[in-house]
Amino acid sequence: AANDRGLWNEDGAAWAFSIAPAYYQTNLFRLAVVASVILGLTLLYRLRLRRVTAQLHARLQERLDERARVAQALHDTLFQGFVSSSMQLHVVADEIVDQGARSKLTRVLQRMNRIIVRISAQVDRSFRRKWIADSGRSGSPISAKVDRFRPKWITSGGRGSPPSPRIVRARR
Repeated sequence: AANDRGLWNEDGAAWAFSIAPAYYQTNLFRLAVVASVILGLTLLYRLRLRRVTAQLHARLQERLDERARVAQALHDTLFQGFVSSSMQLHVVADEIVDQGARSKLTRVLQRMNRIIVRISAQVDRSFRRKWIADSGRSGSPISAKVDRFRPKWITSGGRGSPPSPRIVRARR
């Protein structure tokens, strides 16, 4: 700069100042952006993982429910067939004259009755487990539900026998 006489100042005047960077130019802001992006990606990943897990769980539950329905239908069909066959064999046993053949058939029928009682007990336990799982309670009686499916001549000791077919009448 020159003065009024035209002499130039060789040293010059200096004034020191600094301009603070804008908030988006700071390292702290850059770190916060990187952390936010990482957090957002992590949350999206966990959300997607939760959704996929729920879908897989739903599909697995559908398969298990279907298997249970098929198993129950198969069990009911076999159990009913077994009881029906047992009753028919009792009719045949009453008509057999030969004592040796009758005693062999009686042993088979006793074995069938024991199996029927075991199957009935298994159904009872299965109903109890399902009822407890569905209601969250334990120890409540559900034998009335089970008895609905159990033939009336089955006893807990396994000594029952089906009534004579000549006496049986349809009950409604």
